Amino acid sequence: MSNTQAKLSISKASKIFGKDRKTISSYIAKGKLSCETNEQGHKLIDFSELRRVYGEPKNKPNAVSSPSPVGNNEENPQHSPPISAPHLQVQISMLEQQIDDLRKDKEEGLRREQELREIIKNQTLLLEDKRTQQPKSTIPAKVLWVFLPVCVIITATPFIAWLVLNFLKQ
Repeated sequence: MSNTQAKLSISKASKIFGKDRKTISSYIAKGKLSCETNEQGHKLIDFSELRRVYGEPKNKPNAVSSPSPVGNNEENPQHSPPISAPHLQVQISMLEQQIDDLRKDKEEGLRREQELREIIKNQTLLLEDKRTQQPKSTIPAKVLWVFLPVCVIITATPFIAWLVLNFLKQ
């Protein structure tokens, strides 16, 4: 963050924070918002003080006025006048805050990704291959082939006997 805090007039503060000028003035009068008076008698409020009382700005500073390109207005008459120094300080402080927030988000995301990769690795190690654990028969296959014809003969014998008796009766 810059070494010098951004100081805003009541008008600029009302535009940036979306508050009425009278509301800001009444907060100053009630002592809810501190301010300084410059040599010309204008009240200036620290951006951090406005953020403390009103939270994050409703209108980003670049929405209030757009920066003009490098050069003066005589060279670029179609562009708006340059932004004031306090306004630039507000923009810088907001951008620095956004950068810090993004860095924190990135670090948190990388940390979380590493945690999830570790969880996946541990869970993968716990998996069992169900295909190799087929139930094994207690009776060998060769024995089944020996008993199969015997079983067929035993079950078919009553039927064959019935057929023979019926054939003989005729």
